[in-house]
Amino acid sequence: MTLITPFMLLIAAGVFEFSGIMHTKLMIEAGLRDGARYIARCYRSDPATACESAGRSIAVNGLALTPRVSDWTTDLVQVAYETTPITIDEDGLQNYRSNSGSVHVVRVSTDYPYIGSGLAAYIGLDDFTLSMEHEERVIGW
Repeated sequence: MTLITPFMLLIAAGVFEFSGIMHTKLMIEAGLRDGARYIARCYRSDPATACESAGRSIAVNGLALTPRVSDWTTDLVQVAYETTPITIDEDGLQNYRSNSGSVHVVRVSTDYPYIGSGLAAYIGLDDFTLSMEHEERVIGW
């Protein structure tokens, strides 16, 4: 029993550390999804609108006043837009269906510096960055 206890404690601490990483990842992914959905619905021709700022705030905070993840701020959330033209091949098939000549996509991404409880540093893994993104097709109002 005396030989097994330190290893069991280390394994238990590893499980707690890993679950903290997964929880942080899932909360950030949910925030990015919510922010991208809002911006996709609220998109205007000018990308620097209040919609983008509100989408970043929704990504980080949701409807609450506190961040979903501690130390995650709207400054860490990037918003980018991509336009893909609609093409028709020789068989008459389109790559996308749209009422306009192109498809607009909004991409919301973040690089979150994860600082764990210390077990990762103890075993030689320094702090690392969780990088995530989510894309939504812009549909507007």
